[in-house]
Amino acid sequence: MSFSRVAITIAAMFVIGASASAGTSPKLQDPEVAARSQKVQENMRRIDLLMQLMPLIIRKDQFDKILPVYAKIKSEQRKVLEDEDKQLLALEAEVNESLKKARETGVFPKKDLVKKCILLVRALGIRRIMARGELSEMLYKTIDECFDAGQKKVMTSIDWKEFDPSADLAGKSDADKMKFFIRVIFLDPLAYDILLDLDKKARASGL
Repeated sequence: MSFSRVAITIAAMFVIGASASAGTSPKLQDPEVAARSQKVQENMRRIDLLMQLMPLIIRKDQFDKILPVYAKIKSEQRKVLEDEDKQLLALEAEVNESLKKARETGVFPKKDLVKKCILLVRALGIRRIMARGELSEMLYKTIDECFDAGQKKVMTSIDWKEFDPSADLAGKSDADKMKFFIRVIFLDPLAYDILLDLDKKARASGL
């Protein structure tokens, strides 16, 4: 289940975090109210993440192995987003000019531009899906090595339909279920700060 607000734009098709170019329509809502509403939705998601992460009771020695991988993942995510921005901005002038003509003169955008936009959105979406799979595999290897049987049981026992109604993990291996957990929980953009807090608490408690 996702509580994140997304604009109905190209960015809404992406699946690894929000692009720097994503946003909400400036005329639909009062900016201050919209910001507060967004914060509430983010905190709702944080509660959701905490409910899944806290039962894992991750130890400090496990955090020592997981967090460095997270740092690498965040770096890779940043590279993907920067590449997206570069490709989108390469079409900025052409898209803006086409939009201006359409509004002012009623001239339809050229078919080749529309095709380029469709192909770019499709390519960026595929790249995000591939990157997410690669990054989840990276984290899975570390978690599979350092988590105990009880922690893995927690990961494989969540209600999959709650997070993705289209998910069908019946009969799937525990590895597949753990990778799903990693994709929807660990790789959520809001999860990193939560894990840092849990790490601090684990060290303070001597776990």
